[in-house]
Amino acid sequence: MSTPDIIVSILVLVTLTYASVLDLRKREVPEYTWVPAYVAAIVLNLISGNYELLHLLISLLPPVLLFVMTFLGLMGGADALALLLVALANPKFRLIPPSFLVLIYSLLPPLILMIYYVTINITKYRAFTLSMKCVNWPRGKFLIFILGRVTRIGTYLRKVYVYPLSIPVNRDTYLCRTHFSLSEEEEEVIRNTIIEKVKKGILSENDYIVITHGLPHILFFLIGYTLYLIIPEKVIMGLLLHLLHA
Repeated sequence: MSTPDIIVSILVLVTLTYASVLDLRKREVPEYTWVPAYVAAIVLNLISGNYELLHLLISLLPPVLLFVMTFLGLMGGADALALLLVALANPKFRLIPPSFLVLIYSLLPPLILMIYYVTINITKYRAFTLSMKCVNWPRGKFLIFILGRVTRIGTYLRKVYVYPLSIPVNRDTYLCRTHFSLSEEEEEVIRNTIIEKVKKGILSENDYIVITHGLPHILFFLIGYTLYLIIPEKVIMGLLLHLLHA
């Protein structure tokens, strides 16, 4: 790596680390957090002649996808801005764009978490999984057992940055959803509604609910970017070729 490339990589690591801390503490990263690293990355890459139109356009595809998901309310805008930084900072590649690699690496922790959710839901909470009724989505209810885990309402109410995927109507029926709202106000209304139902005796703190965590995905991008810097591309290509020929 050249000196400008090393400087850019350090800037990206520092920015992602700082943004990860903010994401962990507040689940909110101000837009201005990214500006210094964006400017430095663009200027240094322009000076080094690293920007080639085709490579840059391909590198921008993953952050564009995340911006679309943000527009649809499926992800936070800071996640897309984090991956955009990676794409702008590392536009050159031989076979696999760094932004693609970082995105793939960042999906590994959520994948492990989903495997854990499925395992515990179909073993420890099997009876509830089978008996739970989704009044708005009967056939798709099992999807939420992949995306979230069963816990008691009392546990949910004592935690922060957790969101119900099954919103209890009463003790037998639920409104089910596959993702939570990015509006904290909407989530607070849902939480307060559940609290009121517990106070009125419609629900009990011992009743079950399916929750998901508001994951700090920028931290996963930091892990992914670190792996991108550590693991040579030829190792990744060798692994992919081995899997294709297996």
